[in-house]
Amino acid sequence: FFHGEVEPYELAYDDDTGTWAFSAILFTFGVDGDAWTAPNFPSVAELFQGRLVVSGIKGQMNTVLASKSGSLFDFTFGTNAGDAFSLDISTKGAIRWMQGHRTLLIGTDRGELAMVAQGGVLTPSDFEVRPQSGYGSADVQAVQIGDSAIYVSRDRRRLRMLTFNLQENGWQSQDVTFTSEHLTGGLIRDIDWVSTGNDQILAVMRSGEVVSWVFNRPQQVVAPWRATFGIADGSGFGRVYALCVLEAGSQDRVWMLVQRVGAVCLEEWLVADDPERCLLDGHALTTQAGGVVSGLT
Repeated sequence: FFHGEVEPYELAYDDDTGTWAFSAILFTFGVDGDAWTAPNFPSVAELFQGRLVVSGIKGQMNTVLASKSGSLFDFTFGTNAGDAFSLDISTKGAIRWMQGHRTLLIGTDRGELAMVAQGGVLTPSDFEVRPQSGYGSADVQAVQIGDSAIYVSRDRRRLRMLTFNLQENGWQSQDVTFTSEHLTGGLIRDIDWVSTGNDQILAVMRSGEVVSWVFNRPQQVVAPWRATFGIADGSGFGRVYALCVLEAGSQDRVWMLVQRVGAVCLEEWLVADDPERCLLDGHALTTQAGGVVSGLT
């Protein structure tokens, strides 16, 4: 867990005792590396090619630090292929997210980049950062969808998709919310991806709503819809603060933090497997009385 003002933590499960432990990570720094101190900690992190790659440190927002290969918490710099290394990617642009694909994709508030190596594997002597597009990103972690990456635009109104183009030999960015920007006026706070069932991108809005896009890239289908979560007594709607998607066997499970009356609740978003449910884009439920159906205006 990474936050720019709090030291990194790890959540570890002990299989022998069946318990969880949430504790600060003990990092190793060499004589050439500076230990992180409050309130300047990494706010961006990704696992790539056996390294922990971090960035987003205040005052060093364009610096990328990679741990030793196979030793995620060791940032001892050196010249050997497996040693940790540091790189300033450019003179402008704060790093907002990183995503590991065939290359390490990096999103900044100025544009999108790819970190590559001539030998295929990043080392202290073999790395290069190449600009890919210039749209800019918000400080929201991107999500991987197949061979693409979905990220949030700098104004938090759009979802953009980075896809590798063989003809151009580079990553290209396209707006997947071009026809549904009216749904993102609440500004996107966070995103995640449901890969089972109807593949969906889920976005939590700062307004507390959840907007979803059913996404099928091969068929060029992007179908948006908006979800609100009512309170049982009908007095209002739940305000969603955050959600995450967890793999559970053959299915994905969506967990949310929802503000209810007087409490913040941890809830699971269940999709009822009901053969009688209405599989339409929209419908109204009404009651027939005296042979006249009302409420269908």
